[in-house]
Amino acid sequence: VDGPLWTLEWEMWFSLLLPLYVALARLGRRASLVKVLVMLDLIAIGVRTGHPWLMYLPVFGIGAAMAGDLDRIASLGEWMRGRPGVTLLLGLAALGLLDINAFRLLHGPVGLVSAGSSAGTALGAGLVVLLVLIAKPVRAACDSRVGQWLGRQSFSLYLVHEPIVVSVVLLLGKGTSIFVAFAIGVPISLLVAWLFQLGIEGPAHDLSRRVGRSIVEASGRRTPAVSHIT
Repeated sequence: VDGPLWTLEWEMWFSLLLPLYVALARLGRRASLVKVLVMLDLIAIGVRTGHPWLMYLPVFGIGAAMAGDLDRIASLGEWMRGRPGVTLLLGLAALGLLDINAFRLLHGPVGLVSAGSSAGTALGAGLVVLLVLIAKPVRAACDSRVGQWLGRQSFSLYLVHEPIVVSVVLLLGKGTSIFVAFAIGVPISLLVAWLFQLGIEGPAHDLSRRVGRSIVEASGRRTPAVSHIT
């Protein structure tokens, strides 16, 4: 219905614009809530005007705003200790916002994309990240062996699952139950993602780290010589 690979374009732009996002995180750190609200407004404006740059890039800005205010986020986590009801409410709110289009569809045939639903989905994603940071049960689930394994495979799964799922549906033919396609496609997708992570993504990460370390070491070796000449 909605393939994931088109989002790679926006991940690329985010990588290229990373210095601006770092500046956003550092500027007015205590105003993180204001920055998040501004990002949500930009997303809504982008949907209304049809500008994809405003629709998608502010989502990364929500994460940047949170990254710049981790001290207060940690304080919020301390406050939430012993308040499981708050954690539960935030979790339900996050899931509801992530699936806001499904709730809208209950009221009749409406468009899947609107300014409110897009901003709400972005807010729901931000709340999920916030819960991982401040809610011990959520963080414990992510720190578990299963959570860590799924996290390691997640990007590879994101890259490889679409052709597998589409192939399974085409091979099974029309009229196949979605549950049957799910039962076959998901395990195969996880297996291929695991192999992709082992053979391609993992080695690529290792290469990136080695290149980064060599640049840092080369820079460190040059610095004393420059200082001595100066």
